[in-house]
Amino acid sequence: MYSMDYNSLSSKLSSAAGYLVDEAAEMDFQKLASDSLTLLGSCDGLVCLSDYDKSSYGADDICIWNPSTKEYKNIPMPPNSEHSNMDQGLYGFGYDDKIGDFKLVRVAEIPKPVGSSDGCEDGSVMRILTSISDITSEVKASWVSSHSVVQIYTLGSNSWRTCQCQDMPYYFPDGIKPGVLVNGALHWYAVNKREYYEAIISFDMTNEIFKEVARITGSMLHPVVCDYSIDYNNVSVLGGCLCILHKTYGVKVDVWVMQEYGVKESWTKKFTITQKSITETGRLRIICEFQNNEIIFDTDTCLVYYDPNNNIDKRLRIHGASMFQGAEQYVTSIVTLGSGTYVEKPKTRKRKSSEI
Repeated sequence: MYSMDYNSLSSKLSSAAGYLVDEAAEMDFQKLASDSLTLLGSCDGLVCLSDYDKSSYGADDICIWNPSTKEYKNIPMPPNSEHSNMDQGLYGFGYDDKIGDFKLVRVAEIPKPVGSSDGCEDGSVMRILTSISDITSEVKASWVSSHSVVQIYTLGSNSWRTCQCQDMPYYFPDGIKPGVLVNGALHWYAVNKREYYEAIISFDMTNEIFKEVARITGSMLHPVVCDYSIDYNNVSVLGGCLCILHKTYGVKVDVWVMQEYGVKESWTKKFTITQKSITETGRLRIICEFQNNEIIFDTDTCLVYYDPNNNIDKRLRIHGASMFQGAEQYVTSIVTLGSGTYVEKPKTRKRKSSEI
């Protein structure tokens, strides 16, 4: 794990030559290190991580960490997370202002078995949606409503609660992605699996309800003939507004911004990016932006700096890092987790005089 200071990065990027970033500081992270580490989100100085072990049937080892104080807390396993028929859909980490506590929301999908009659529209096994272009009348006829399991962890009580959301007909494609915090709620890209359209879904951390914020239409939709495994929409935030990164792989990324939250008529295309460092990637999220509108993107292989004013991009690689797993923005904080466990530097064994 590495950290880069916002102010230092901002002052050097516009004039820096090349793409190597040597100023990144390695963080004490030995006790939490893993080859399968996934960042689930960051909020008010806390970072939520998961060590996803595929051999344990979808079970997650989840940890909340304060990089400033080095305190970390391993949280309990979500209920029924060991079930092999449970597909993980999304995670979201945020703060509930009403109760003054942090929450982690997890949504999983359980396909209905053949012959099931507990509320299913027919007895077929649900087909997990992987691309809108796959939808035909025959496929639609074979789909059924899946069982959505919503689980909420509260840091203060150190416990999970499970609620059944039968009336949440959405599938969250493209693997586990952290929610995007806008207007006090977390947001994800989703597909309505009953009416077969794309949308942006939000989760209110206080009221604990899901809501459809916007249906994706018009120029933000991809043509039916495209390859949905590499051409798709990503939800981000830009200028404090909800935005869509509409990617056509290897060609362009159109950046659409909802200038007035929840108003579909306020969608505006701000600019188009054609640099291959941004268009030729699967993962694409805006990590942070600077006061002069410059942006840092999170991609498959590295962070990418982009200046829309001058149409300049730079790949940001960390000296000494072998593989890039992802990034989150966080602020320094003294928030305590109450765990009493801390990440420490490994002790260095003193060498004997005969050792080299």
